[in-house]
Amino acid sequence: PSLNCAGKTYVGIRGYSCWDVFGLYSKIWTMKRLRQLNYNKNLGIRLGLERMSALASYLGVFDNNVKFVHVAGTNGKGSVCHKTAYAIQHDLGFRVGLFTSPHITTFRERIRIDQHMISSDRADDLAKTIADAASKIKVEPTYFESLTMMAFLDFHLNRVDYAVIEAGLGGATDATNIIEKPVVAAISSVALDHQKFLGPDLESIAKNKSGIIKPGCAVVLGPNSNPINIFKDRARSFNCPVHLVERKLSVNAENTAVAEAIVRILSSKWNGSLADIQIPCRFEKVTINGEASETACTGNDSRQSSPKTVIFDAAHNPDAFSRLRIDLMSSFPSATKFAFVIAMSDGKDVRESLNQLLMPECDGFSSRIHSVCFTRGQNEGRIMDPSVLRDCLNSFSMKRNDLTAIVEKNPMVAVESTFTGLPHSTVMVVCGTFFLMNAAKLSLNLIRENEMDNVEMNEQNI
Repeated sequence: PSLNCAGKTYVGIRGYSCWDVFGLYSKIWTMKRLRQLNYNKNLGIRLGLERMSALASYLGVFDNNVKFVHVAGTNGKGSVCHKTAYAIQHDLGFRVGLFTSPHITTFRERIRIDQHMISSDRADDLAKTIADAASKIKVEPTYFESLTMMAFLDFHLNRVDYAVIEAGLGGATDATNIIEKPVVAAISSVALDHQKFLGPDLESIAKNKSGIIKPGCAVVLGPNSNPINIFKDRARSFNCPVHLVERKLSVNAENTAVAEAIVRILSSKWNGSLADIQIPCRFEKVTINGEASETACTGNDSRQSSPKTVIFDAAHNPDAFSRLRIDLMSSFPSATKFAFVIAMSDGKDVRESLNQLLMPECDGFSSRIHSVCFTRGQNEGRIMDPSVLRDCLNSFSMKRNDLTAIVEKNPMVAVESTFTGLPHSTVMVVCGTFFLMNAAKLSLNLIRENEMDNVEMNEQNI
């Protein structure tokens, strides 16, 4: 069999060339190295800075003059980081490292220099270095700590000018918070999520996230960084200037404004715009001509079907679902309806998330819902049974009588069947967790299987 994509023909084993097979073995070798970093999916999340501080000191990752931008927040921090790094490279002309999480297709997405993902060979070398260091100083870094240290080490050895770092969970005790002197600390938003680790209320969560604010750094606060006084008080105690971002009409506009505020701090002469920078799986809009199985790679569609629009958004908590609903309403004409494919991770506030997305009557959104399909995603140990999601939706007393949710446990089947059945003026929305995005894009041929790896997106046992 053969596959034509982007002008290249792949033949051989399952349609892949010898170079694809070589790349697969390279990725397998790299994954073995990663597992030498004491990655154990049963370790789960272990907050604290002791292991990271010991490794950083041993490896000397802060021995040069890299300037750090540190971004935390419940929602939006990944978008802020991507946009900020783009401007630092393209507008300010500096060499910039970018560390984000989780990944969607390959763990190499997390570590970039000037937008280029770390290579498998480079990751292999760094993984070995970190594994050897961990063994010598007798620490056992978690999976996330290992990848975070890989980023710090890569940026150090490549002598980047700036490093934009997305916090993983919270701030104060997150693995990224070994940064001692960021030039900017930014908070994208604060909402209820991960209460098991960060505390039961917004005050506790904000206090934890405020831990990234260090003496003398500039502080940027997004419009949803409440309770904002917690951040202001910490900034004042460290003599940090505070820059407040005003509320905007959409979530993307707010994230953009936070990133633009960061860039203006780095260069007062900068007067650009980051509004058009699209981030994968953060209200990512994709237009596909014809049937997904034929057109996404080849562009050939003998049936000449009309283009179909898909939104990928990794919204995974009530605040993010509310923001997704608002963005959908503001981005599409009132006649547009939406077909949802949703998966969610265990431990999330499913009832309130679905309520925020599907139930509101005040803005008329519920009348624009065409269909709902609940499914699963990657990482079976952390994905909620879709039947539970359906039962939750059916329990709402305000649910439309004609809105019947279906369950399809195979995510690729769920996405492909929903896409195939899209009527005119209906947009498919894939949301609920990062763990769904890979399968969704694969089913639509937006990525190929040989581009993926099996390195876990996150710790499984939380």
